[in-house]
Amino acid sequence: MFKRLKSDESGLTLIEITIVIVILGLLASFIAPRVLNAPDKAKVAKAKMEISALETALGGYA
Repeated sequence: MFKRLKSDESGLTLIEITIVIVILGLLASFIAPRVLNAPDKAKVAKAKMEISALETALGGYA
């Protein structure tokens, strides 16, 4: 009539899931600033290259 549950059922406990979420949150907090600042660094590098090209062009003109 009643079925007994197996005591060796596999699965994740609430504590294990919480630990995984905390670890993923920590990793995201370290990675996010670097990823979000990447476009700004690329713009700065491009601007420096353009300034260098302008300096070279002006040096050849003078």
